[in-house]
Amino acid sequence: MSKILPVVTACLLATTMGASASSIPEKASVCSGCHGQDGMGQPNIAPMIAGLNANYLNTQIELFLSGERQNVVM
Repeated sequence: MSKILPVVTACLLATTMGASASSIPEKASVCSGCHGQDGMGQPNIAPMIAGLNANYLNTQIELFLSGERQNVVM
């Protein structure tokens, strides 16, 4: 679990700062694999995360990490 937090942080930074695909940190590629490099998501696979509030995203990630929110991929 401690290895997941830096990846999640990179995802949050990449999606909340409106970063272009070329400036997304390497660890954020874990997020972009499902949510897309632009964070727009993919139908029936992963929701759009681009433009979401950073605090909201952080809370959701914490819920996934704690097990309070479940998802096979996350």
